[in-house]
Amino acid sequence: MDVSGVITTIAGTGTGVSGYSGDGGPATAAQVGYGWGIACDRYGNVYFENYGIVRKIDSNGIITRFAGNGSYGSSYDYTGEGGPATDANIGGSLNLSTDYEGNLYMAEDWTGIVQKVDLSGIITTVAGNMELLNLFIVYVYLPYFTPFGCGDGGPATSAGTDYLTCIAAGKEGKIYIGQENQPCVRVVTPPVAPVHGTAVVCAGGTVTFTNSTAGGTWTSSNTSVATVGLSSGLVSGIASGSAVITYTSGSGCTATKTVTVTAGAASITGTATLCTGDTATLSDATSGGTWTSGSTGVATVGSSSGLVTSVSGGTAVISYTLGTGCSATKTVTVNAPPSAITGTATVCAGLNTTLSDATTGGSWSSGSTGVATVGSSSGTVTGVSAGTATITYTTGSGCYVTQAVTVNALPASITGTMTVFLFATTTLSDGSGGGSWSSSNTAIASVGSSTGVVTGVSAGTATITYTLATGCIATATITVSGIPAPISGMASV
Repeated sequence: MDVSGVITTIAGTGTGVSGYSGDGGPATAAQVGYGWGIACDRYGNVYFENYGIVRKIDSNGIITRFAGNGSYGSSYDYTGEGGPATDANIGGSLNLSTDYEGNLYMAEDWTGIVQKVDLSGIITTVAGNMELLNLFIVYVYLPYFTPFGCGDGGPATSAGTDYLTCIAAGKEGKIYIGQENQPCVRVVTPPVAPVHGTAVVCAGGTVTFTNSTAGGTWTSSNTSVATVGLSSGLVSGIASGSAVITYTSGSGCTATKTVTVTAGAASITGTATLCTGDTATLSDATSGGTWTSGSTGVATVGSSSGLVTSVSGGTAVISYTLGTGCSATKTVTVNAPPSAITGTATVCAGLNTTLSDATTGGSWSSGSTGVATVGSSSGTVTGVSAGTATITYTTGSGCYVTQAVTVNALPASITGTMTVFLFATTTLSDGSGGGSWSSSNTAIASVGSSTGVVTGVSAGTATITYTLATGCIATATITVSGIPAPISGMASV
């Protein structure tokens, strides 16, 4: 029944036919028969007895055999102690309970035997007349009654615990049991509290085990798989496999927990420093994982490709995570690029223009020094020949910004007579068509803007300029001479 009060079937066909079948398939398609106890754990699994076998329904609704080999046990033929629970003889009429860790406890009504199936599927006896375990049992009295069971204050596995009617697993490994013929509740208390902590760790990772029994020490059964801090309980995964971590109290009593170490991801390789707007591909030799970014505002990453795209300045932790949950990380640093380059981006061959950048500390370079050179620290560009050159400004972080500079050719040299008399004319010309003419001093010499005809105005010199549409120029100096003095002498001979 759910929290809304709606009842549904979680196991059995509902046909009224009892039996045993269906392991490995949906519980609602399985045959189930006479049973006694039922329990659930915090992981959503349900356990119930069925003909002297404990069956489990997992959170996906799949039913499997969890404990018992199908032969009813008794106080004389319980077998399988310390082995897989599915190979063991267990009793019938079982009361069931689970603890916080997910261990299952089974109390058998006829014989009073209490058994435990741990997370590894191993069955052991924790109370009743079977193999002696180092556990102790005390009474919790109900008012006005005197207990008359045997074994109080001694090992629980030597105590009389027949006709068990109920069982409940409590904190720190305590088990509470009720007996039909005794007006009391009895509690089995382990000499050492259970070990708590995550039982799976990645190679290269750590988990911390704890135990509420103070003053003990920690050891590992296989330090090549996992090590543990003697007093801290810090478990470090070394290599794939399993290791038993043991906590030993000052009295020499122990509690154990098996830790499984799964293979971690390999180290991430690839460029870890980018400029805003750049991309780089990271890789990991361990296949099958997915990529994520811890700061997508700084850098994003393709979940399957490992392609990192920088977004803005800062750092982002890129993670590669396997299906086991194990992961490797790499910190990617994104640097902001320099400011945009400013200055005139055209220059004539043989002339200079100066570029600048507001971001200080960088250096300048030219991608085509045959077209234009640039001073590494000054940013002064000198045109060499007609064409386009990419000028780059690079900061110490390696980030850069570029500017294309166009170098235009100069006009051809001006030709023609470079002297002219006052009020006389001379015509100049330039092999580069499409330009216009101008004079530096029209009071001395004027020039037709399209014709190149120079007229002397007064004695002196003037610079005549021929300018192309690109702004590139050629110049010539014109000298204007005065009118010669009149000719003197006899006019006839």
